[in-house]
Amino acid sequence: MEISADTKEILEFLDYTSSNNLRKRNDIATILEIAATYGESDIMNDLILASSSLWNIHQTIKRSQTQDIAIENLYKEKQANTINMTILLKKLVGMEFGEVFERFNKIYFAETLGAEKNLIDLAHDINELNNVRKTIKSKANQP
Repeated sequence: MEISADTKEILEFLDYTSSNNLRKRNDIATILEIAATYGESDIMNDLILASSSLWNIHQTIKRSQTQDIAIENLYKEKQANTINMTILLKKLVGMEFGEVFERFNKIYFAETLGAEKNLIDLAHDINELNNVRKTIKSKANQP
């Protein structure tokens, strides 16, 4: 899939804002390109929310020193966000992008620990996009 100049600019900006810490740069480019080309802003917004939630929950669990009921609930929420993110990615990529779907199927959709870690890395990158979006929105609302 060819990536447009607009998407490349977004990626460069994300590289800058994340201190070159994007983990799945090519895949986020593909996701952004498909969403923009096919006007899938609703799916993209839902994906951003699910990804940011997954990333934040993952970070909270990682920092936690306890194994109490709250952490168990976070694990359940993490699983729900993982499933939601996978569903949204499948909707976005769809079967019409055969080679992309095949690659995503191996990397993100398989029911393996490696696929879950890849999905978390992608959630990290999409969360970076959400952080930029929030910053721009808050600056636009300032007098």
